[in-house]
Amino acid sequence: MELELVELYPGGLYYYREIKASTKNFDIENRLGEGGFGTIYKGTLLNGLVVAVKKLSAPKEGMHEFAEKRRAIAGIKRPNLVTLMGCCAGKNQLLLIYEFIGTTSLEDALFGSDEELRKRLDWQTRCKICLGLAEGLSFLHKVSKQEIIHGDINPENIFLDNDLNPRIYDFGFAKLYHKQKSEGTMSYTAPEVNDRPLEASADVYSFGVVMLVLFSGRKIKTLRVGAQTGYLVDEAQIKNENGTLMELVDQNLNYNWDDAEVILTLAMKCLKSPPSSRDTMATIVEKLKKLRCTLNKPEGD
Repeated sequence: MELELVELYPGGLYYYREIKASTKNFDIENRLGEGGFGTIYKGTLLNGLVVAVKKLSAPKEGMHEFAEKRRAIAGIKRPNLVTLMGCCAGKNQLLLIYEFIGTTSLEDALFGSDEELRKRLDWQTRCKICLGLAEGLSFLHKVSKQEIIHGDINPENIFLDNDLNPRIYDFGFAKLYHKQKSEGTMSYTAPEVNDRPLEASADVYSFGVVMLVLFSGRKIKTLRVGAQTGYLVDEAQIKNENGTLMELVDQNLNYNWDDAEVILTLAMKCLKSPPSSRDTMATIVEKLKKLRCTLNKPEGD
């Protein structure tokens, strides 16, 4: 059965089958990343336009809300957000069509096989990525016409352009999907979200976890001796209590101690409970902008 047309800007009108075909029927080789709500694929349309296609299941309830959300956020253009161009909606399937900015997620850059790319992630670049993410989330929370909660901030939903500027995918639909997250992205999720409606403070928590991953260069969880799983957040909390939090900083980086101390302290404050005790993203942006590394001052000055 044919599904509804979707208007792309500036691409034109396409049917579901054409969007699906653009990804070679969701071929794994076109997979760009995976979040808690679905998988992102690279697609090439018949006119040559390259797009990113998010495949997700249709929410059992709230299709009207989904349509309203899509209309509200389609076309939003910000330096740190990936623009939603349109969507296809059917009985059991939704496809979100985004602008294509590349194939490199923050997860790929930190933990992929490209050593040259990882070398580009020096201290100042990581600070730039951190500030860019904070500015994107701050816009969603307070500056946009409506408060938009992302709900699934993690390194696979953050893509990097050729200059390693961060771009956030997949915002605006969290309230329809936050109970469908995969086990992997749950490691970035605020502990209170299962018991209360999504709030901006949940994004702040996830941002804090991403900060720990970004500046430690370590995965969110690792397998330890004896097949036990070690969690970065747990280790950070223990080190914070013991006064050894700075041990988490990636020792391969040439970093400024004062900046690193502020950054890790900010990250830990993002993880605090109750959620009301966490900084807002706007406050975090202001604190990050005062750091030496985001002012582009060379080390040693």
